[in-house]
Amino acid sequence: MARKTVQPGAVRQTMTLEEPITVVQLSEIDSVGYYVNTQTGLGLRVDKNLLQALNIGGHAFGRFEASPENQGLLQFAKISGDPFIPSDEAALRAARASLPVAFQ
Repeated sequence: MARKTVQPGAVRQTMTLEEPITVVQLSEIDSVGYYVNTQTGLGLRVDKNLLQALNIGGHAFGRFEASPENQGLLQFAKISGDPFIPSDEAALRAARASLPVAFQ
């Protein structure tokens, strides 16, 4: 079953979430937080140390590329500004925002 690709920069918000959900390309991640891949549901914790280590002369994840038909694989939704959010809470937030969940 094919998943619908979400446009980068789109904001999803539900009444039950504490923070709006922003969808960005992997190369556009420039702040700490917990991100969920919109296609695979894999979680990504981005803390300040990771940003500093990877951010050499550009965006932290700017070196990842995908063919046009696979751009959706590089889309991530920021579900929390806290990179250390507990996995079970992150899974609940992702599910409430209708994102796939493949972590816990």
